Amino acid sequence: MQLYKSRIVRLCLVLIVSLLFLTFFSNTIHSFGLPGVIVGLPTDGIITNTSRSAGYVDFIENISLFAEEGGRIVLIVMEGEHVSYGDLLFSIHADIDYLYDRLEVERSRLMRTSLSLVQAEDDLAFEENRLSGLRLEHFRPTIVHMPDISWLEYEGRRLELEIVRAETDYENQLLLYAEGIIPSASVADTHHRLNQLIESKEHNMRERERILYEYERAVLQAEEDNLLSIEQRTTAYERERHAIQQRITGLRHSIALMQIDEIDINRTYNRLQLQIAENGISNVYADVDGFVRELGAGLQSGMHVERNRFILRLSPTGGFTYITTAIFSGRIDTDDTHFRVNVPTLNVFRGIGFVRRTSIYGGRLRVEIAFDTTAPIMGGERTEIIAEQFSERYSHILPNSAIRLDAMYGHYLLYVAQERRSMRGFNYVARQVRITVLNEGNRYTSFDLAGELQGPVIINSDRPIADGSQVRMVGEQ
Repeated sequence: MQLYKSRIVRLCLVLIVSLLFLTFFSNTIHSFGLPGVIVGLPTDGIITNTSRSAGYVDFIENISLFAEEGGRIVLIVMEGEHVSYGDLLFSIHADIDYLYDRLEVERSRLMRTSLSLVQAEDDLAFEENRLSGLRLEHFRPTIVHMPDISWLEYEGRRLELEIVRAETDYENQLLLYAEGIIPSASVADTHHRLNQLIESKEHNMRERERILYEYERAVLQAEEDNLLSIEQRTTAYERERHAIQQRITGLRHSIALMQIDEIDINRTYNRLQLQIAENGISNVYADVDGFVRELGAGLQSGMHVERNRFILRLSPTGGFTYITTAIFSGRIDTDDTHFRVNVPTLNVFRGIGFVRRTSIYGGRLRVEIAFDTTAPIMGGERTEIIAEQFSERYSHILPNSAIRLDAMYGHYLLYVAQERRSMRGFNYVARQVRITVLNEGNRYTSFDLAGELQGPVIINSDRPIADGSQVRMVGEQ
């Protein structure tokens, strides 16, 4: 009997252990079937927006030299060569007869330009005198004088006295008539005379009011006419003054251009004289230290070149400052953006860029950036421009993968892994939290939410999740 009881007890223990094992094992299988998520908590920090563009190295200053006269060219320097101030760059051998013809042409141009300059200066002096003597025409306003109504006022006072006397006579006549002393005809005559005096007084008052009313209308009309006349005179004055000022501005601009032409013609004239004295040879020297950046296409010594033909481009080397141009499709505030310029082919990295000018090119932002290096660059190398725009500090920042957009309602949300207790122990459920996005960067997004987060935020998941989905945490970020 005792043995039978011990077997039953062992059997029960085995069953209980088996049930516990199966429960744990089934829970584990169920857990592996859930979406695996990586969670994290919001942090504070700065949002960085990075934009990239490409360009080519150019020099911040270029000096282009052209053939000032036609002739046979002799090149002294080669493309890419470093030259110093005063080095001979090239020379042009011109025909003497051609130079004499050019000298005559420049002499005629100089005479015409000088005469035109004198005429323009005389016209400018005339217009400046007109402007200084221009005055707003003296205006004499229309004045309406007060009409003389003293006779009407005198007549009115006389009628008032006559009415008082007539009223007294009428009262006396009524008393005498009542006593039978005078007939009713005398009373009627006195009353008729009183009414005539009253009518005369009313007529006098109406006449005075009519004259004063006409005077007030005349005064108002005169004021309107005076204002209109002043406005018309002022407008005509301003129009004439503006026209003279425009003519003066145009003449000054023309004089400045003619003075520049006169200087250029004089310089060309003197150069031609010097070239004739040198048997038609014109030498061109370097004005600065620099590199020969570029030679004219197909240009070789001994060739005949025409006047104004491009010969070479010289890039000064007073410092190692260069420019490159970048085009960005997004919105960039150049005042709060750091530009970094890399020249990968020359192992030049992290050159600090400075914005020289901006413009709109094809609806996109075109930025010309100057940058410094510690070594010279020949120019034409491909550049990589990196624009980094930093925001203010935010209190809630998460990786972009944690932020989701509800396509149906158009608002942003994120999921939190909310802890929940069940018969099998603890598990986690994804719950939606609506947020307001403040700033979205290349990697991180700042946001604001109404309340507190009820658990860690789901940064990534290996499968799609929805509100209420059970998840398992596989890591933290």
